[in-house]
Amino acid sequence: EFLGAYFYTFLCAALITAANILVSVPCAYFFRVTRSWMKKVLYALYIVLLLLPYQASMLPEYILADAAGLTDSLLSVIIPSAFAPLSVIILAQTFRSIPEDALEAFRLESSSLVKEIIYIGLPCAKSGLICCGVLIFTGAWNMLERPMCLLSGHRLMLLQQYIGSAEGAVSFAAVIVSALAPFLLFLFSEEKLRSLVIAD
Repeated sequence: EFLGAYFYTFLCAALITAANILVSVPCAYFFRVTRSWMKKVLYALYIVLLLLPYQASMLPEYILADAAGLTDSLLSVIIPSAFAPLSVIILAQTFRSIPEDALEAFRLESSSLVKEIIYIGLPCAKSGLICCGVLIFTGAWNMLERPMCLLSGHRLMLLQQYIGSAEGAVSFAAVIVSALAPFLLFLFSEEKLRSLVIAD
């Protein structure tokens, strides 16, 4: 059961991290390139969503997952987490540091917004992407309320659920082993960020 919970938690955290960054990059870049007055309103809504407690969206999430037939499946946990607003807010601030001259020079060569994001946006936002990756992965790794609400069976139990149901020495061992993945990710990201700062 522990190995199953560990595997499902790692799979869930990795997929949530990849999906969240994939969704957040174009959303955050929108705030960099748009001139519309709606930009401030949408950004304020993202901040409100970030401050909104999970308990406020727990029931609507369950109703939607039940209507879609996704309860007791990892997709019911992965899909809502992929649209978490924290990455958009962090990356929007990171993309603001891109010089306007660099964007204008690239637009003389190509009018493709996708290429602009790939060749200008992403290289300039390496530190922000690493920061988002670490925060999303550790948040998904430690997630408890959403799995408890949407995964009721023991077959797809995630690590935090398993630790809560374990007793005594088993619980202590599970906590120690479960801390290894975020700890290694933190060490890697710290070294990576340090090398980026030195390179800059």
